[in-house]
Amino acid sequence: MAKLMNRSVALGVMIQLLLLALLGTLSVLLASSVVLAAAGQQQGPSAATLGSCPTSCGNLTFDYPFGIGAGCFRNLDFELICNNSVPVRPPVLSLRDGISRVTYNIVTAYAGARYDYRGEIGIALTYTIPITSGVDVYNISWTSPGKSFALSYARFNVTGCGFDVYLDDRDTNTMVRRCTLTCPEQITEAVARQNCNGTGCCTVNLEANIRAFGLNFVRHNQSSVVHQVQPNRSSLWDYINATTLYADLSWNIIDQPSCASAKENNITNYACVANNSRCIDSEESLDFGYSCRCNPGYIGNPYIHNGCSKDTGISSL
Repeated sequence: MAKLMNRSVALGVMIQLLLLALLGTLSVLLASSVVLAAAGQQQGPSAATLGSCPTSCGNLTFDYPFGIGAGCFRNLDFELICNNSVPVRPPVLSLRDGISRVTYNIVTAYAGARYDYRGEIGIALTYTIPITSGVDVYNISWTSPGKSFALSYARFNVTGCGFDVYLDDRDTNTMVRRCTLTCPEQITEAVARQNCNGTGCCTVNLEANIRAFGLNFVRHNQSSVVHQVQPNRSSLWDYINATTLYADLSWNIIDQPSCASAKENNITNYACVANNSRCIDSEESLDFGYSCRCNPGYIGNPYIHNGCSKDTGISSL
């Protein structure tokens, strides 16, 4: 009987030891999971890590995921350039292509009902082409500075004399004549731009989800002759100018096609890192990716840790 009792006690002790060992293993695994999850959540910036990053260029401001300098932007698509080498005017802010100049503040911080959030960037494009004797076809082109962007709308004023303007849509591989430019013997650019009705100036509109386009300028057969024989010709015969009156770029986070995919497959690089933030599937011009916003009742930047804070002024709306 004593031996049986001793065996039972020994067996009980062994079971307890095994249970303790199992509990210890589970604790380690749980702790490791917490650490790994925490590490995953720590991917992405905070106000502290972005503390030394510029947030303005001249009189324009911008927020993360856009930025200037290493470690200050989400990826190369969101890199900005501040050109302050021209002392005559304020510094010029542009996207990474150096061509698409930013025209108003880039706002990624969301201020709830007090601010109409726009996932767009205002840009300006300007091209000037000198006319060369014997050359009858000229062109300009633009390509999105990154896959995160698409041109949602643009309006160009084109000035010059004696040519047709064709839109070359690189996305659809189509070319369509948009306008024709003719000129009297003498006309100034200022007068031409007043009406911009085809006499020295015409308008070209671009719409909806364009990532690349070209404008082709084909001179009329008689243009080279007129250009030579007019002794007091307008300077509009000497160059072609294409300038946007306004243009907007839509943008998204595109490392995943949708919010569901981003949350499931891209935990460590998920863009909506702020507490009290939410993911919004692609809207309007872009048909791929997602963007981030603070939850209703919160304001701030959803792309940085602790970026969304309680909107204390919401009750006054």
